[in-house]
Order: sequence, then structure tokens, then C-alpha cells
Amino acid sequence: MFRVSLDLGHQWEMLGKLLGLAESVQTLVDLDESDDQLKCFKMLMIWLRGGRSVTFETLGKALMDREMKRDDLFLKHCKGI
Repeated sequence: MFRVSLDLGHQWEMLGKLLGLAESVQTLVDLDESDDQLKCFKMLMIWLRGGRSVTFETLGKALMDREMKRDDLFLKHCKGI
């Protein structure tokens, strides 16, 4: 997840929304961290604790969403897992 965070950066909020994280969680992450990569990593760590819906398939679908348009990160981090 750290590598995804390094590559994603400022798009972390949109990814969090697509992964189903509450806006309040994203607000807390935003207040806790100053760096976008750290925000993304923390958001992904929170998402990972979310239960059964936490899969690389779910992450891949969010990355490839028409709003995210990060097929490159899907291919780099999720394909083949």
C-alpha cells in the first residue's frame, strides 16, 4: 500500500471516496497529516481494516474508475494478484 501511496499522491481523497470511506474519516486523515502521500497511506491503512470488502479487486476497480483514470496504477500494483 505504501507504493500505491507514493504513486497516487494528491488523488487520495477521490480514491477514499470510491473505496467507500466516510467523509469524516477523510477529514480526520487530512487534519492528521500534511503530506499527500502520507494522507493516502493512512487512508489506505484505515480502509484495509474495513472487513470483507477489502480486496485488491476492489482497489483495482477504484483505481480504474472513470473519475480516477489511474489504470497505470492498477497495472503496476494490482494486476496479477
